[in-house]
Amino acid sequence: MKNTSAFIICLIIMLVTASNSFAYLHDKYEVKETEQTSNRLVVKFKPAFSPEGKTDYNSINLASVPGFHDLNKSFGTSKIEPLSKTVSQNENINPLSGIYVLHFSPGTDLISAAEKYQSLEQVEYAHPDYILELYDAPNDPYYILQWPLWNVGQGYLHVLRRDGSYNDTVIVMHGTPGADIDAHMVFDNPPDNAQTVIIAIIDTGVDIDHPDLIGRIWQNPGELPENGIDDDHNGFVDDIHGWDFTGNSSTLPVTGDNDPSDEFGHGTHCAGIAASVTNNLEGISGIVPDCRIMPIKFYPLMLSSYAARSIIYAADNGADIISMSFGYPWQVEILEDALNYARSKGVILCAATGNNSMEYFNYPGAYPQVISVGASTSDDEVAFFSTYGDFMDVVAPGYSILSLRGAGTDMYAPDEPNVHVLEDYYYIASGTSMSSPHVAGVLGYMLSLSPGLNHVKAQEIIQNTADDILDPFGEGLNLPGWDKYSGSGRINLADAISAVPNIRARINSPLPNQFVSGSIEVNGIADGSAFNGYILEYGSGDVPESWNVISESQIAVTDGYLGAFNTDSLDGRYTIRLMVGDDNIDRVTVNIVNSIQAELSSPAESDTVTSLTSIIGSASSPGFSHYHLEFKMAGDNQWQLIDESTSPIVNGLLGTWEAAALTEGSYLLRLSVFADSGILDSDSVYVFMKSILTANGNWKHSFSARTTIIPNYGDFDNDGENEIVVGTENGLYFFNPDGTQKTESVPDLPAYNFRMPAAVGDMNSDGIDDLVAVGWDGEVGRMYGFISDGTEFETAILDQPDVDIYNSDLVYIYPYICLKDMDNDGNDEILYYSNPNCWIYDIQGDLITQFTYFSGNPRHYLAADIDGNGTDEVYTSSRFLDQYDQQGNLVGSFDLQMNLGNQCVARSLSAVDIDNDDKLELVAFARFLEDGGNYWVYAFDENLSLKAGWPRNTGINSYLVPSAPVFADLNQDGQKEYFIGFFELVQAMVYAWDISGNYYLPGAASPLFGYTLNPGRIYYTIAANINGSSFPEVISNVKNDVYYSYNMERTTAWDYSGEILDGWPIYLRPTSIMPQNRGIGTPVVGDINNDGLVDIMMTTSLNELVFLNFYDTEYSPQNCPVPIWRYNRKLNNVCAVAGNILCGDIDGDNLIAINDAVRLVNYIFIPGSSLPVSLSSADTNCDDSISLVDIIWIINHIFRGGHEPCDLNGDGIPDC
Repeated sequence: MKNTSAFIICLIIMLVTASNSFAYLHDKYEVKETEQTSNRLVVKFKPAFSPEGKTDYNSINLASVPGFHDLNKSFGTSKIEPLSKTVSQNENINPLSGIYVLHFSPGTDLISAAEKYQSLEQVEYAHPDYILELYDAPNDPYYILQWPLWNVGQGYLHVLRRDGSYNDTVIVMHGTPGADIDAHMVFDNPPDNAQTVIIAIIDTGVDIDHPDLIGRIWQNPGELPENGIDDDHNGFVDDIHGWDFTGNSSTLPVTGDNDPSDEFGHGTHCAGIAASVTNNLEGISGIVPDCRIMPIKFYPLMLSSYAARSIIYAADNGADIISMSFGYPWQVEILEDALNYARSKGVILCAATGNNSMEYFNYPGAYPQVISVGASTSDDEVAFFSTYGDFMDVVAPGYSILSLRGAGTDMYAPDEPNVHVLEDYYYIASGTSMSSPHVAGVLGYMLSLSPGLNHVKAQEIIQNTADDILDPFGEGLNLPGWDKYSGSGRINLADAISAVPNIRARINSPLPNQFVSGSIEVNGIADGSAFNGYILEYGSGDVPESWNVISESQIAVTDGYLGAFNTDSLDGRYTIRLMVGDDNIDRVTVNIVNSIQAELSSPAESDTVTSLTSIIGSASSPGFSHYHLEFKMAGDNQWQLIDESTSPIVNGLLGTWEAAALTEGSYLLRLSVFADSGILDSDSVYVFMKSILTANGNWKHSFSARTTIIPNYGDFDNDGENEIVVGTENGLYFFNPDGTQKTESVPDLPAYNFRMPAAVGDMNSDGIDDLVAVGWDGEVGRMYGFISDGTEFETAILDQPDVDIYNSDLVYIYPYICLKDMDNDGNDEILYYSNPNCWIYDIQGDLITQFTYFSGNPRHYLAADIDGNGTDEVYTSSRFLDQYDQQGNLVGSFDLQMNLGNQCVARSLSAVDIDNDDKLELVAFARFLEDGGNYWVYAFDENLSLKAGWPRNTGINSYLVPSAPVFADLNQDGQKEYFIGFFELVQAMVYAWDISGNYYLPGAASPLFGYTLNPGRIYYTIAANINGSSFPEVISNVKNDVYYSYNMERTTAWDYSGEILDGWPIYLRPTSIMPQNRGIGTPVVGDINNDGLVDIMMTTSLNELVFLNFYDTEYSPQNCPVPIWRYNRKLNNVCAVAGNILCGDIDGDNLIAINDAVRLVNYIFIPGSSLPVSLSSADTNCDDSISLVDIIWIINHIFRGGHEPCDLNGDGIPDC
């Protein structure tokens, strides 16, 4: 490192010695008290009065100039001399003739003197002899290395990156002269009358003690330091210099704190680009001098929810600009909501596009409400790593950027320690992360000259004044104007500030979040050369929907009184808005407290509430300190805290009551409002808390061991009642639909680990449910089969099932068993999958064939009749898709990637008739492995040729773990749609498309179909109608998010338009209890208790089996196309073809059972009942009508044997 440092110092000396100094004049403004002047006055006489031929300049006689002598005597002129002693004083020879310098004693009022001399008729002008400033390049020693600010082709430092570790080196590079933001032109002639702006850097924190940031760190004007009190009642205690939303913790739960210091270095580097102190003989130069940096930290736990809170904090506490050098490769609704909130409060937003080196959407950079910033180089090209696309707005320097180093940090360590460090305090880094603060700095300079400039106008100026980049990559392109690589071009500071309106709008008081009452003065600035009046208004809330005029005037105001705001009749949060012209608006939000308010408005007295309740009301007062929201069960003495806050609330959300774990009954809610002196007032209401589990027929059962991910059900003893089967770590359990445990007429199995979901089917073609389950005794996996004719089998499988993997997010390699009639003999075969292998067994438990692999990527298997020959093929895929016959012989194989050019691996295989041609298509879900890769969906026809228009890019990034696509006709238009549930670090969501590949929701800008109300994890989704409409809903269990920022488990249902159903989610676990089981817990829908109505059951993270009956919703298999994981109770991932519904299978579950007869009775005798899933399948006696005879045929088939539906002559061949 010594050699590198010496080299850098020598380089700096060589470069600095080559610099030149230039003097420039300010634009002409009125003289300020702070401007330097001498004790001299400059006077120029008009030509007719210029003295001639004088040689004794110290005793000049100007008696011929009327009034001149009297002024000299009055002001005590000590000396008069011409401007030049060497040129003729004949004005016809030299235009400088007639200019004299008058000397005065110290303390003379030169401004008054200049006015007096100017008043003489013979004088053309008079003004003080100003002391000029020498506008050298900034004296910061490393300024010469900052090519983004001043690029004359000089050398600058660049770190040459090489693969591997400990081999990067610092080299000198040279750029193209002029490929900079023209900051030097502004530094040479800085404009006057600038106001201070606040730039929020939402990042890894900022080193607020850095010597090049002294005086540049924001200080909260409403907060007193280190007193442990939230003085400004913004909800953050002692937030003097911003906030750290993670508490510098990488694990949850976290507690935020008031120390946004930077232990990584990224945020400090960004802050220095925008706002390093210039001309302080230290390090580097920042872009905007009149600036304060608001440090906001959401590192190291960089959750989208913390990013959203950071944005809201900045907007609520006075930030003018937010710079965001981070991103997510998907749209995050909570982040978008926060951005919209900040934008509505007048904050200008800019964000980096990302470093994907390709066309790609990263957010927030790709959102339209954000100025999207890519990276440019010192040659005015787009940096090779810069992400681009249709969202691009501008580029800014982002290649080899010298800026500040956070104390003790090294972003490229440990692989390349100290290589990027320059003399302890400075650092070299590249990325679009460095580009965004360049734009933030330019925006800051613009707003310092034109305070209140709105986002639309600011972005318009930034883009219109950018220098066009015609050839973004130096490849000979010619792309004038906007293009997707460089947007409108590389930003230009000098041109941008010259284009801002000469208007200023600034509210200086009251301050953000200030408590006010009565009549208050609003003070600030409303002026400018283009000023033509201002309007001062107020509105309710942080983002008012309407405004009321406080005052308006045509008289400009500079740092003065704008109007009086009478708040006597108001309470709550209100926003004051100052409008000066069309493009300059300033806002400030205050807390108006004129009365004591402690009121619970919702829920009201005697209301019935469910497991999660929003409590609405008011908690506010003069001298407000905080409020408490509590509850207790009627008759108890112990209060429990729901929420508390130091921020007043008026007609807003006081807190959310999580009552999922409470006993049903009457509860008392209490709100208490406090001042520093103690409690001021309180309010309370009684409510009745109703648990959904206490509704008639609903129940839950708790287990002492971890449960399976999917329960199943079937009528195994043929008594007309279904049994529910649930596997746990210590055995297989059976329940009746009423919640009682069933121990008779069910298998008696050892207490092995049965967490693998049990499969239910018909293994002997008698129409009675059969069961297959796999247990693990700690050493050997054992398969158990229970056939309706009384036969059983037990087989030691050739594998140790990895049941612990159910505790991970690797849903694509969960082991499973499934049933499938592969040879079309009416009897199901058994497929057992344990990655990467698969075994196939017959109904006696004997091995038919096996597929074994010893290494490589995860593999997936499917048994389905894709080629339409009447028997199944076996498909397996990893990177290649292989087709086998039932004996395990390879029939064909081809590369799944299909010329897309990326390495990919399959994540699932399924069989679905996607186009309603009564033929199954093979659907493969594949993950592309290269950086920036996504998940794709393939569809193959009976010839294993890609269907037209396939494969389809989901836009879901390859490092996420989405569930396999599920196909169902959500909008009942006769065509299937497909949807995918997935989650990122915090947010959980569902994407959906129509069968043509268009976004499912009309007019949508993305495939987003629905998202969870709070952070969480979604795995598998199903589709079933549960609210009585004719449309299926999308249903999923939602777990806590990855970092437990929201710990409540719930089941969510979205209707076919993507809206969460009324009354949902159903909450299954409160945040106060940590999960005991990380399994996916996907719901199962069906008429499980045979009452014709919808039932839902699921296992939870508390190892519970939950059963819910919806008494107002009739069960319709036709409207429940995906009622369970992997499409059906056999778990075989084959979606039934509508044209091949089994005759007599009225509900479409691939079985003929008593519920089919019940369904047909309801259809015939009860008007409005659900249709059979297929009318042809209901005509069991082939007489082209549906009647009681068809019901009898089904009953005879079930209880007497034979009488195969649609087989009139008993030859085993359907007759209709």
